[in-house]
Order: sequence, then structure tokens, then C-alpha cells
Amino acid sequence: MTTVEKFWSQVTPDAGSDCLLWVGRSRTRNGYGCFLDTMAHRFSWELVNGTIPEDLQIDHLCRVRLCVNPTHLRLVTGRENTLCGF
Repeated sequence: MTTVEKFWSQVTPDAGSDCLLWVGRSRTRNGYGCFLDTMAHRFSWELVNGTIPEDLQIDHLCRVRLCVNPTHLRLVTGRENTLCGF
């Protein structure tokens, strides 16, 4: 199994939305999924969109920390990400 196949094997669609939820065992204390040496949503973003610039972060538009659906993610500054969390 490739790394990409292993990643997607730990993701399941959410029945009540179009979120793709991380169901792998590894998670951060804050409730984000972990895959290999990175957070699962960051891995998903980079699979589809490429490298995340050092000065930007990933924001979940759906507000679901376990969601790895690349269409639910966007690049924002740290300030924007903090403000969106309120």
C-alpha cells in the first residue's frame, strides 16, 4: 500500500455533511488528526495543492478539526486563522 493509499484508508465520509473525517488512531491533544509526522489536514492539502508556504496556515472552512476534505481547507495567515476561530 502506498503512503497516499494508507492515508485515504484512514478517512471516511461523514454521513451528515460532505466532510471527509480522519478516523486514524493518531490525534493531537487539540483534536486534529495526525498522519506520519504531520497533521492529517495539512497532508491532505499538500496532496492536492502542494506545499504550504511557511507564513500561512490551513483553516477549516467547515470548522471540523477532523475533516481532511481539501475543498474544506484554505490558506490563511496566523492572524486570520485566530480570528476565524472565534
